[in-house]
Order: sequence, then C-alpha cells, then structure tokens
Amino acid sequence: MSNAQKITLVVATVLLVGGLGLSFTVLALADFNLGNLSTTRDWVEITDTLAPESEAAHTEIVVRDGSENVRVESTSSDSIEIEYWENDGKRFEVADKDGVLSIEGVSKPVFKIFMMDLQDRTTVIRIPTSYTGSVSVETASGNVRIADTALAGRVTVRAHSGDVTLRGIDADSIEIQTSSGRIEADSLRAEGLSASAMSGNISITGTTATSLAANASSGDVRIADTDTVSMGAGTSSGNIDVSRCSGEVIALEASSGDITAQIEGIESEYVIMTSSSSGSINAPRGALDADKHLSLATSSGSIRLTMLDAAGEPSDSRGGESRGDSDGSSPSAPSAPEAPSAPEAPAAPAAPTARAAA
Repeated sequence: MSNAQKITLVVATVLLVGGLGLSFTVLALADFNLGNLSTTRDWVEITDTLAPESEAAHTEIVVRDGSENVRVESTSSDSIEIEYWENDGKRFEVADKDGVLSIEGVSKPVFKIFMMDLQDRTTVIRIPTSYTGSVSVETASGNVRIADTALAGRVTVRAHSGDVTLRGIDADSIEIQTSSGRIEADSLRAEGLSASAMSGNISITGTTATSLAANASSGDVRIADTDTVSMGAGTSSGNIDVSRCSGEVIALEASSGDITAQIEGIESEYVIMTSSSSGSINAPRGALDADKHLSLATSSGSIRLTMLDAAGEPSDSRGGESRGDSDGSSPSAPSAPEAPSAPEAPAAPAAPTARAAA
C-alpha cells in the first residue's frame, strides 16, 4: 500500500469516526428521539377574519416578520383575512387600532442544531377589493409576494435577505428595497415606482409609471414593455437592458457593464447623449435641440441604442456616434444639454429587530 493510500485511509477513518460521534451526541441531546430534531413540531396555523371593510374600514396594513415568507393577495370577501403560524418559540402580535392593522412576528432566541425545516409557514394577508389603503411589508430573511391588488395608497416592501415579487398591482406609489435578493415586478401601474437591490437582479416588465427608478449595486437591471415619463436605471456592477420602452427623459448609467436599449420613437424627437470610457458605441445621433432626452453612460462596457417605430421595428437612422464630428466647413453645433443621471440606490433596510416574547 502506497503512502497516498495510507493517508486516504486514515483521513476516511477519522471522518467516519467523527461523524458517528457527532451523530451520537446529537441524538443524546435529543433524548434519542428523532422527532426532537425537527424544527416543525408544535406549529399551529391560526386564521383571523376581521370585520367587513364596510363596517370598519382600514387605511393601512403593516406586516413585519423576521424569518417567514409573506404573501399579500386579494379576496372576494369584504373582510381582511390573516393566516399565520405560531409555536412556543414564535408568536404574532396583531393590533387593529384607528384604521391601522399591524401584524408582527415575535420570536424567542432559540439554538437549533439542525435546520430541517421544510414546512411552508407563509404569512398570508388577503385584502378585499374594497380596501383602498396602503400596504407595508418588512422582512429580515423571507420572500415577499404581492399580487392582484388595486390600492389608492402606497405599497412599500423592504426585505433584508429575500426575493420580492410584485404582479398585477395598481397603486399610487410603489417602493421596493432588498439587500440581498432579486426583484421581479410585472404589470404594475403607479405614479411613482422605485426598485433598489444591493445584491441582486431587477426585472420590471409590462408596467406603466409616471416616474421609474431602478438601481442595483451588484446585479443586472432589465426593463421591458414599460411606459414612463421619466426613467432612470443604474448599476455599479452589471448590465442594463431596456427593451420596447418609452419615456420623455431616460437616463441609463452603468459603472461596469453593457447598456442595450430599444426606445420607442424617432431620433429627431430626442437629444441623445452617449458615453463609454472603454467600449464600443452604436447609437443614432439624435437632435441638437429637442424636448425629450436620452442619456446612456458606462465606464467600462458597450452601448447599443435602437429607436423603434410605431410597429415596434427598428426605425431608419444615420447610426453611429457622430454628434461630435465636423466637416471643417462650419462651426460645430453646441452640445446638447445633459440628461439627468439615474438616481442612486438608497441604503438597504436594516433587518427588523427581533423582540423577545413575553
């Protein structure tokens, strides 16, 4: 037997003995009962149904939790319905006062040897179509999904570590923040829409908003089939892809990444400004003076801008970045005014502080 084989045999023996010893220790701590190793025991599902909105209308719903997923959806009932899970280590505090419904998960500090928890304990809030207030959801490590709701107020979602999905929402304003997770928004209607991710991709499709801001510190930003008046998108490390979108002021900025844009309209309607420190630029010249503005800038990456006609096909353009060219026979035209830069991503929300249960 070679030395390598001897070493392999010794290492395998040590790992085997160590594993058996650890298993025995864990079983001993669990009183040799495998059921005590499960983190799903003793959970109880609780359902609350509030008074009808026609009798006691609400103006705001606030949800805070540390570790469970949260889902907000519509119901045909006229009452708000809540579903959540409790056990000895986790309970919920539900407060209904002055039109504000507050739902907060409170956990005891618990040491868990194994995380063998595969049970779905999503907190579900069902809101009636008659509800016209605001919705605010904040989680530490849980996914958030809000779908098929029409609100006169605002929608605010803050997830420290989790994905956020919003679909089919009509609201006055929508704000989404996540520290570590992706953001997916589809078929939204709002006056203002803001989405920011510290580490994760952002995808916005089929949306109508007067103003839209999407910013990722580390991740790609994708916006498609979206109508806006003002659009700003930025990423520090990632690509920006904007397709079949319209707007009067559009600013796209990447520190390290490519920018690809398909904008509905003709180039003579826009002042077009492009800039890349390291990368190719393929964009129409645009107008020297126009009411609409397009700004695309990247420090390290390529830029490709295509204008689309009413049929969604690439419109004829002179192509190539040549706004600064001059044939020497006449003075160069003055440069177009600078389009506004995309807003920077706000700081990620801090995780909700867990409060010890009484």
